[in-house]
Amino acid sequence: MSRSKFKRMGLNYQNDVMLCPGCKSVFLNRRGKRCPVCKILLVYPDERFCIDSEGYYFSNGKWKKISDLKKEIESKTAKELIK
Repeated sequence: MSRSKFKRMGLNYQNDVMLCPGCKSVFLNRRGKRCPVCKILLVYPDERFCIDSEGYYFSNGKWKKISDLKKEIESKTAKELIK
């Protein structure tokens, strides 16, 4: 079964076409971990980034907002402090 490039995006992100979750533009290469059109930060697994940055990270086959990750981390640490 063949997967389209958009379905397998992220499996081989260095050679596949990418779709920006912010502006929906299609491109081949990021420039400095950013979309070449809208300049938003796009982070893949095993890449470092600041949790206070605005942008998206790729996890479990989907783009997720970095701000959502920050909220999730804060809620987990709050739960641990209560215990």
